[in-house]
Amino acid sequence: MGCSGATDGGSGEQNEDRNASAPAVPTAVAFLNESHGWVGAADGIWHTQDGGQNWTLQFPSQEPVIRLGFLDPQNGWALTGSAALLRTENGGEDWSAAETPGAALRAVDFVGPAHVVATDGNGLLVSRDGGKTWDRTSSPLPFSDLDFVSAEEGWAAGEGQIWHTRDGGTTWSAQLTLPEPDKWLGHTFVRFTSESSGWVLFCLGQGAGSQETYLLYSTTDAGRTWTPRLIGRWPWPFAEPAPEAPHGPGGHPVALGAWAETAWVAVYSPAGGHLEVARVTMGGAPPVVSDKIPVGGPAKPTAGLSFVDPKTGWLVVSDSQRTQGAILRTADGGQFWTAVLGNLE
Repeated sequence: MGCSGATDGGSGEQNEDRNASAPAVPTAVAFLNESHGWVGAADGIWHTQDGGQNWTLQFPSQEPVIRLGFLDPQNGWALTGSAALLRTENGGEDWSAAETPGAALRAVDFVGPAHVVATDGNGLLVSRDGGKTWDRTSSPLPFSDLDFVSAEEGWAAGEGQIWHTRDGGTTWSAQLTLPEPDKWLGHTFVRFTSESSGWVLFCLGQGAGSQETYLLYSTTDAGRTWTPRLIGRWPWPFAEPAPEAPHGPGGHPVALGAWAETAWVAVYSPAGGHLEVARVTMGGAPPVVSDKIPVGGPAKPTAGLSFVDPKTGWLVVSDSQRTQGAILRTADGGQFWTAVLGNLE
């Protein structure tokens, strides 16, 4: 799977080379508070205890870590570019490889230290022993992303639909279906911040070189109703009228972050060679779009967002070739971003 020292969870190989001082090409981010966080990078998993001023390489890897999440300061997980699943139970001092269910995982969510849900794009996979064994528990729905708020209740989305389960994924009910759902084949993101409040971002995956249709929805009643909050500027391609929502930046969404009743969407503009981050609230206030962030290349970058309160958040971004990147921080809710590390100009 291309990750050194990921087989036994010990402190041998994975600790052998920590001479690098910072993550050069960050690809994923997860912060717990203003100081304590992790970054997945092209060379492994990095940890900071001072808001990004200093970094420790906790897990060297020969492939990028593309998704990262923490339940608490001790329990976390990571997904690599080859869909290898890693977990830690001691704050990242040791990382071990979880068994994968014989399929490439597209999304993972740790509900508890040992309870894991995941999808390979063909329904739900569940492990109750930290990834040692897996069960396929639902019909083969085309999930792209998922988020569980408890062992029983969760949401999943993909191909223009949102589904909900109250029994741990044994059965699912559709809550929202977009026009011609099988055509929505771009990125899909699901983020729930409580048992009742959540966000889902759909991307069409089609359009001209510099534009893509996308839709951001929110719910405050556990998905009984969904409200459109943001729509891409690309002309609506369906006969059915487009939902009424404020327009977001033109381009291709590459990341979604959420905290309580606020969401942030990072949108890449190929024409301008930059990212813009749109802040959206459930209260209906107009979206706030950030300053332009250069991304250092003409192709779609890799990006990740992590917020610890309505104002404090981190953005990681690397160019499409994963040769350079940056970590940025905001203290005003995402309108202005300051580079903590790296430079993409």
